[in-house]
Parts: sequence; structure tokens; C-alpha cells
Amino acid sequence: MLYKKLIFSLLFILMTATYSFSATGQKTSVAETMDLWRGEKYSELYDNLTDRKTLSKEEFISLMRTSSVKPACCHRQIKSFEVLKESSKASEVYMTIGLDGVGKDSVTKEFKLKKINDRWAMKLNDIVKMAEVRKIKKPHRYRITR
Repeated sequence: MLYKKLIFSLLFILMTATYSFSATGQKTSVAETMDLWRGEKYSELYDNLTDRKTLSKEEFISLMRTSSVKPACCHRQIKSFEVLKESSKASEVYMTIGLDGVGKDSVTKEFKLKKINDRWAMKLNDIVKMAEVRKIKKPHRYRITR
């Protein structure tokens, strides 16, 4: 009986330690992403994001320069961080990201992260939405035929 309790306790400790380490890696990657954004290093920020097909690097940089919204600093940057789902290549986290500038003072929602080269990465669209910038659509051109 004592042997079973010892094995169960050991397994619980190992599972908790592994989960904690993983969540720390995710939170660290998100914090690094926020630091790039706050530091206006938009080229590096773009390279560290996933799902970049919607905007070219130049379009992204141009949009981000127009935004007055930036991530908050220090203790306000990331709060209530919780890993909801995790696999070897993807993760869903729930967190509050503090923001400075015009608009909301924070965003609390579920974010999907992807693992690329042993690093967790946020989606480009999530950053654009938080920055409160929109891609300017090109006007439609109509051809008149006679």
C-alpha cells in the first residue's frame, strides 16, 4: 500500500513539473513577443508570428506604425496566464494582456499558439486586432463594357 502511494506521488510530481515547465516556456515566448511590439521592432515581431499569409512584412510594419496601442510594461503586461490545451505543436492559453494607448486597457481571451523551432509563437491576426489597426482594402475596379 505504501509502495502504491509513493509511486502515485512521484508520478504526480513529475506531471506537475513538466506542465509547469511548459507553461513557463509559453508565457516567456508571449512576453518576448510583447517586448518586440513595445520596442517597435516590427520586422522581428513579424518573423516571430505565425499565419502571416494575410499581410506582407511591409504591410504589417506600416500598419503597426500607425497604431497608438502598445503592450503594457512589467507587471501589467501578462496576467492570469493559464494553459487550456497543449500538444507538441499547438497550445491554447487564456490570458490577460495589458495595453497602453487609445482604446482598451487590456485584452482577456483565449489565444492559440503554435510551436515553431522549439519556440511558441502567436498569430499575426491576434497582434493586429490588439493593435486596433485594420488592413485598408483596395477599392474595387469595375470595367464598363459597351
